Amino acid sequence: RSLYCRWEEEIIFNEDIEHFQKNDSQAIMFFQLMDFPSSTGNNQNNTSGFGKEGKGWTTFAWAFLKVVGANGHKNIGQRLRLQLWRPMKSANIGLNELYSWWSSGSRIHYPSTLYVTLRPVTLQEDPPPALRSTIATQAEQGGAQLTHLLDQSSSIAGSKTTLSGHPDRTSVEWDRKPNQSCKIPNRIKHHLSVDSDCLVVKFSHNGIYLACGAHKDVLIYNILSGELLITLNGHFGLIYDVTWSENDNLLLTASADSTARVWNFEANDSNNKSQILAHPSYVYVARFVPGKSRIIVTGCYDHVLRVWSSKKGESYILFQEITNHLGFISALCFSYDGNVLYSGDKQGVILIWNVDKEAKTDKKKGYKTLSLVNEIKLNEVVGTTINALDAHPSGHRLLVHTRDSQMRFVNHNYWTITHRLRGFLNVREQIRGCMSPCGQWVLTGSEDQGVYVWNADSGEMVSAFMDLPLDGTTSCVDFHPHGNIIAISSYSHQAPVLILSFDETSTPVNTSIPRAVLPASSASNVQSTSRITKFTKQDCQIYYQVYR
Repeated sequence: RSLYCRWEEEIIFNEDIEHFQKNDSQAIMFFQLMDFPSSTGNNQNNTSGFGKEGKGWTTFAWAFLKVVGANGHKNIGQRLRLQLWRPMKSANIGLNELYSWWSSGSRIHYPSTLYVTLRPVTLQEDPPPALRSTIATQAEQGGAQLTHLLDQSSSIAGSKTTLSGHPDRTSVEWDRKPNQSCKIPNRIKHHLSVDSDCLVVKFSHNGIYLACGAHKDVLIYNILSGELLITLNGHFGLIYDVTWSENDNLLLTASADSTARVWNFEANDSNNKSQILAHPSYVYVARFVPGKSRIIVTGCYDHVLRVWSSKKGESYILFQEITNHLGFISALCFSYDGNVLYSGDKQGVILIWNVDKEAKTDKKKGYKTLSLVNEIKLNEVVGTTINALDAHPSGHRLLVHTRDSQMRFVNHNYWTITHRLRGFLNVREQIRGCMSPCGQWVLTGSEDQGVYVWNADSGEMVSAFMDLPLDGTTSCVDFHPHGNIIAISSYSHQAPVLILSFDETSTPVNTSIPRAVLPASSASNVQSTSRITKFTKQDCQIYYQVYR
């Protein structure tokens, strides 16, 4: 067995093929293999930076290819295996350095090879616009269009592209009063078209806006009217997470394109509308520190927890990297006061961190925003991917959503399981549920296209939405911060995002399915059906799917 990388990327040179394959051609192609290594090395709590040679990307190997060999053979139209060589240095390497290493003839073998294929391609005469042009005559749409969307009117929505000028929370009369218990929505209010797979949805803190991570784009809707306000383009991969700053001026997104992005709706300079936070691999989760939107925490596929910090009016910079996790980081959750961070990973391990919001952004003096407090390994959770963590408003319970068709309420003072919430299906995909702001209800999607609701205090399932106009996995459910409203997304092509509201006169969109509580002392592998208090045909189908 061996470990190898596969890029399968295509690079098109806008040159006639004859320019390369002439008999007297001196064309040489250089290949530079680079990595973005963790600065922490083997030291789990090291926060000292990137090393002496430079910051960021380092070169670990290089190769070259002469299009026409010394014997006149043309290396075109066939798969070639190139020997890799070690660089003389690892940072600040350009074409001049590569050429000088090649021309010197003194090279050190790197124990690997690189496969490449050179071939001519036939290009379209009138190619459609793309994010990045492949020929000189092809128009680009994407990054350049982003500033257009944020500075001018949106051609798609026909509305303003900034979030100013819309009603604030205090000018809207919501159907739930402050400190009032939430009611379970029962009527579909809006079908929001997203035209692509949507893995995550998130209401703004003022309750006016909904951000939808629709594959590679972020769509922002006004939930009062259902109007699309802004389309944010810029990501090149699936968007895994979306979160708002407390004043809703910033939006933070995490993506499979190895970046997190900060979108600034208040920036005057169009160049500062979006900032990229580069990572070496997929970014699964990202959060602003409560009360300190200048501090960001991200969780990545490379097992590293990263802290980014910004001074007022400046860009975010990498401040701290921590490698305590042994699996990819899939969940982050702050306590309500923002002084404690919980992080969960693929191994089912939860780490607890103290948060120093006032840590100075000076790595040389050893300041740290996050300090490890404890490592929690719940026996029945270890080895199972944690999808999400959510803090209960009461302040003493943590909701742990795992990829074994269960959610568990855990008392985080003693780390004992108080309730297990079962009945939904989740064994393969990333699904995020939520708690109502009052703390009374827990909601989550499912791989069987349903949405399930439990009483957070008793652990009893009280409702199940089984007939929603969605296909595929219901990937995310988010409860409105001020009203009896929820947003539901589905990871399926062209499925809408649904906005449900509460209407006392409306017929419910589902049939309630009462179930008895499965206490924490119950065996986790339940075979008996005697605990179900009201058993219908639909109950049988759901129960069989989950426990077969």
